[in-house]
Amino acid sequence: MARRLKVFVTSDGLTDYIVAVSSKAKALAAWGEPSGSVQDRSRP
Repeated sequence: MARRLKVFVTSDGLTDYIVAVSSKAKALAAWGEPSGSVQDRSRP
């Protein structure tokens, strides 16, 4: 069964960057960002 994806968003002040992954850790790895700069935009 496929894993449910969550949508995470970060911004550089000009552009929003969006990724859909299974965990926040994978979103951070995709961006190489510090942990506090990503928002979870998934729907329950």
